[in-house]
Amino acid sequence: FIFGEVDFVKYKNIGNINGEVILAGVPKFDALFPLRKLKKANNYTNIGLALNLIDESDKILMVIQRILDETNYNIIVRMHPGDKRIFKINSEMVSFHNAKDQPITEFLEKIGLLLAGESSIHLEALYYNIHSFHINLTSGVIKDHYEFLKYKLVTEFKINEISTEYIKNLIKKTNTFDKVKLFIHSYGSKHDGRVGEFIKSEIYK
Repeated sequence: FIFGEVDFVKYKNIGNINGEVILAGVPKFDALFPLRKLKKANNYTNIGLALNLIDESDKILMVIQRILDETNYNIIVRMHPGDKRIFKINSEMVSFHNAKDQPITEFLEKIGLLLAGESSIHLEALYYNIHSFHINLTSGVIKDHYEFLKYKLVTEFKINEISTEYIKNLIKKTNTFDKVKLFIHSYGSKHDGRVGEFIKSEIYK
């Protein structure tokens, strides 16, 4: 059982595949299915910023400050479970979400747009019908470990162009929800939200 077409391609590139291959989807996303919210236009008020351990503190603070200076959006920062950093930001428009203690659904429910670097959270956000964009918060070269950029699941968010108008236009012209199926085969199918049940039924056929 393989999550989706992208994973299937990876396995084929490694070598011959023996036996039957079934593109099933991702069982952990079953819990997100009933919680999906309807797509909204571009009337978001909260931007989610999901951080990774490799993200650099000075770049994180720069992005937050630019959003505060150039837009009227609130920012909810989701800290990586292993991140011990404490950011002191004097603004009521910025709040922090502890990934270690608070479920991902609680975070997604509060945002209308996600910014993140090398993280699987892009897939969770898009599955949840939230626009998600890649932001490079490091000085290094983007490795695209999950291949989200390669398959155009996400597009690059340009830090130097941050403004309310830029964000609104980016949301308006970007629709990558159809790419989700490349990574989660069950997306939009009859067993969407029931991948666990589907796998069991295939095993005990």
